[in-house]
Amino acid sequence: MLLTNKKKIRGWKRRKKQIDNWFNSNKAPDLDKFHSKGEDYVKVRIDPWKL
Repeated sequence: MLLTNKKKIRGWKRRKKQIDNWFNSNKAPDLDKFHSKGEDYVKVRIDPWKL
């Protein structure tokens, strides 16, 4: 017998909006923030998935 948990998520529209806003605000890295912390930003490309 297979049991699954199919409860509704309260406020799922709000959560979706929060995730979309977070994604849009963090889509491009804030290079000034990296430099102010003394960190470097490096892009790493893995061979089969070069874009």
